[in-house]
Amino acid sequence: MNELITTFTGILNGESQSLVNARDLHTVLGSGRQFANWIQERIETYGFIDGEDFLTNLSKSLIGRPKAEYHVSLDMAKELCLVENTKQGRKARRYFIEVE
Repeated sequence: MNELITTFTGILNGESQSLVNARDLHTVLGSGRQFANWIQERIETYGFIDGEDFLTNLSKSLIGRPKAEYHVSLDMAKELCLVENTKQGRKARRYFIEVE
C-alpha cells in the first residue's frame, strides 16, 4: 500500500503536516466516479473545509480549463477511505493509521 499512496509535507493550518494528493487516493480507492465529481461531493457531504482539511491548487492545462489538485490532510484521507467502504478503502485507511 505504501508504494501506492505517497505522502508529502506541506503547510496546512499554519503547520507542517503530511498530505496526500486526492487524485492518487481516488485511484487507489478504485472509485468508478469521475474525480472532480467525487471530490466535490465528498467535500460538500462531509463538510471538509478548504485551508483546514485540504488545499486546492489550480494547475494550467494544455487545453481546456485549469486542473484542480487537492492536497488533503491524513485525517481527511482516512475519512475518505472510511466512507468509500470498499476493500481498498479499508486497506488504505489502515495504511494511514500506521503512517501517523
